[in-house]
Amino acid sequence: MTLALHKNFGDRLRALRISAQRSQEEFAALVNIDRAAYGKLERGQINPSLITLARIAVALDTSLSGLLDGPTPIAGRLPPVKTKSN
Repeated sequence: MTLALHKNFGDRLRALRISAQRSQEEFAALVNIDRAAYGKLERGQINPSLITLARIAVALDTSLSGLLDGPTPIAGRLPPVKTKSN
């Protein structure tokens, strides 16, 4: 992952966690990783393993593709999904 990609993923991860109304500590426990390591993920300082990505996706009730590509929540809400008619 490039540095910008790390940062973007970390920002997205933070937004999703906040949207789920979880603290870093709560979410790290739910995903079964160390809170400090989870904080590094949000800051874009480390690469998540595939297992960690899968656990995060399950905790957020989304797919891996939804975790990586889906809409980012803004102010606790997901933006509307665009359809072909939009």
